[in-house]
Parts: sequence; C-alpha cells; structure tokens
Amino acid sequence: MSVGFRQSSWIALVLASAAGSLALADPPILGTPQVEPAPDKDGNARRRVYVLHSGIHTILANKNKNIFAENMRDSLIKRGVAERDIVVLPTPYPTARWFNMFPKQCLTWFMDSADPNSWVPQTAYARMDQALRSQNVGPNDELVWIGHSAGGQMGLTMAYLAKNLDKYGDLAKEAPAYHFDMVILLGTPVGVNLLPEEVKLRHYYSPQDRIVHLVARYGPFVLRTFGTGVGVNIFPPNLDDNDRVRIFRGVEHNNWDVESRVLDRILAETNDLCCPLWHSPVLAPGLEAGMLRLMCKTLDQNCKIAFEDPPWQK
Repeated sequence: MSVGFRQSSWIALVLASAAGSLALADPPILGTPQVEPAPDKDGNARRRVYVLHSGIHTILANKNKNIFAENMRDSLIKRGVAERDIVVLPTPYPTARWFNMFPKQCLTWFMDSADPNSWVPQTAYARMDQALRSQNVGPNDELVWIGHSAGGQMGLTMAYLAKNLDKYGDLAKEAPAYHFDMVILLGTPVGVNLLPEEVKLRHYYSPQDRIVHLVARYGPFVLRTFGTGVGVNIFPPNLDDNDRVRIFRGVEHNNWDVESRVLDRILAETNDLCCPLWHSPVLAPGLEAGMLRLMCKTLDQNCKIAFEDPPWQK
C-alpha cells in the first residue's frame, strides 16, 4: 500500500466521522471586495474605521515602539483604505532602554489591560476617544480593532468597556459607547477574553510565532510572582459562533504587519463568504485536496479553526 493511499484512507475515515452532511461548494476566493457597512437605524451611512495598536516594547524590538501600527496603516492605505478611516493609537507601554531592557511596567500593564476595572484600559479608552473624535469618528461607526501582541489583549478589553460603559460612570461622563464590530488579534497571547458575543473575534496565529509560545509557557509563572493568577493562552478562551482562529504558517512575531496574505485576509474579514485561494477546486484539484478542504471546512464550522494555508505547503 502506498503512502499516498494510506494518507487518503486516514483522511477519509476522519471525514466520515466528522463531516456529516457538509457539501462541497465553490466559495468566493480571497480577494472578494469588502462589504460596505449597513446604514444605522436613522439611515445615515456608517464608516468602517480601523483602529491600530502596537504591543509592548523590549530592547529586542524596533526602536520605534509604534512600528506595527504605522506599518499596518501604510499597508491598509496601499490596499485602498482611506487614511481618514485609519486611527493609529500610540502604545502606552514604556520604551525599553539598554539599562531597562524589559520594563517591569510592560508586564504589569499587560496584566492590568485584561481587567476592565483597572486604570490601564480605562485611560486607554479615554485616549481612544480623543483619537476617534479628532478624525470625526462617531459612536455609530463600525470599529475594527487590529492589535499586535499585547495590543490585541487591550482591544478585547476596549470592546468590553464600550459595551458596558454604563457600569463605569466616570468614564461614561468623558467618552461615548463606541460600536465595535470586530477585534483582530495578531500574535497575541491572550489573558482574558471578555469580548461581547455580538463582537466578532479573529485570532491570527502562527505555529512559528515563538513569542506567543514563550509567553504562554512561562507567563503564568512570572505573573504569579506579581501576585496574580491570570492565565496566558495561545488561543482565546470562550470562543463562540462569532469567533475564528485563523492559522497561518511561517509568520514570525514581528512580521504580522508585513505579510501580504495576512493583510489581504484582514480586509476580507468583512465578507463572510470569502475564503483562501486553496479552497478553490480549480486551483487545487484532486481527490486528496478535496477531502482536505472538507476536513478543514468541518474544523472551521465546528471548532472555529480556519487553516489559511494549504496543509501540504512546506
């Protein structure tokens, strides 16, 4: 029996037990135009606004601690997003120096950013409000938060505060409740997921992102030394029907903002029917490719895990 036949047989057994009644259809491939936001209840046009936030800063990172957000802004503009619909939020995390290579505050503020009752996310929400107002973004516009590393965790808490602003009286006096449509995490080790069910979550993950694995492995031990029991996860806990984990191969931690396939996928998130190129039977023909697509579709629908690259890619 050949190796190829054994692989196909194994895949067929998996599909027989998991696929159920799923049908193979030709889906729109990645690159389908974005779907425009629906008008609000008063018939006014909504804007889709991308809010960009970088992560913590260490001596090993770029000297510019906002490099992710700035690169992401430039990449979105090149792909047709209007500059007026992009808001870059300066990261509040301290700048690393040779005498303070890994600032302690970066760790404690990351921990606090997962707690909506902490001053860290509440002051971040106030700063976000000022930045949005400066670009005439209103509470009815759709916000898509794109956060790198610790900036992703901050976005989860921002969306929670926006939905529950009435519980935070002092903050509600300063800022309105903005409408979050989606939070996209790029290379984010997740501490706490308090995201409201109606807000979409997209967690972009790469097995080659070593920082996420290191933080998930050693982060809880380090955090316990600061007296907290907050866990750190590779995947966000509490995934619901509105959420997806998207797996990309070969993306290093500092390259999420320059990978074309990642950037294209971000813009395609607004079209629920869009999918990777390799899902097309024309571009990837054959029985084995078809069964792999069916298996991946099963994982997507039942486990909320989507493989963005072909499984046979080396």
